[in-house]
Amino acid sequence: MKINLSIKRMIAAAFSAMIIFSSAAFTALNQITWITQTPQAGTANSQTIQMRNPVLRSGDVIVLKNQVSSQAPVIQVINPVSEPVQASTPIPAIPPVVWQATPTLGRAVEVIPTGANVPRPAYDCSVQINSPYWYAQYAPGEDFDFDVTFTNTGTQAWGTDIDVMQYTGWRMEIENKYIYDIDKDYSSAYIVQPGQSIRWKIRMEAPKEKTTEDNKYFTSYNLVRGRDTVNGMFCPFSLYIYVPH
Repeated sequence: MKINLSIKRMIAAAFSAMIIFSSAAFTALNQITWITQTPQAGTANSQTIQMRNPVLRSGDVIVLKNQVSSQAPVIQVINPVSEPVQASTPIPAIPPVVWQATPTLGRAVEVIPTGANVPRPAYDCSVQINSPYWYAQYAPGEDFDFDVTFTNTGTQAWGTDIDVMQYTGWRMEIENKYIYDIDKDYSSAYIVQPGQSIRWKIRMEAPKEKTTEDNKYFTSYNLVRGRDTVNGMFCPFSLYIYVPH
């Protein structure tokens, strides 16, 4: 009889557990079922329930089953795992494409002829940098030639009143002057007629000290007429080098 009674109690306990788990399966998704039968800490009239690493989402509610204490239990959540809620991304509305007929075709580019009567400027030029090439690399303090060819594309001849002037950037000329004669490499005055060219070069030195973050340096020049730095400048050109420090 005792054996049969024990078996009946075991069957009843298993049946109760099945009912509990079945009801938990149909619980709403935002409820966490935590089953406890005995107090884990505190006095006889209190109860502390510890939940380790539960996965909690926004709006979750903890539901306790088989609570034995009449006093409200203390719930300790240890290391909760947050499960982010993914928000849906709205699909942007794409406006329909409406094709409209064009009654007359227009010109994409408006070409305005200059005409033969448009005069050329009196003082103008084209510049060819012979050396150094674009951002050529030099060691700190290394010497190099700044070699340039000027072509007179204006209507006035260049005489002794045309000079080369440095006006911005790093001063790298070894002679340390800011203005140079355009015919300094010739034994006598050299007149550059319209359409003619003249070659000009100066000796320069790469910066010894690092003064830029990217180790790139430039200097810019102009041709200047009569040393008039207000109205006489024309034909700008520049030099760019790279000096790693």
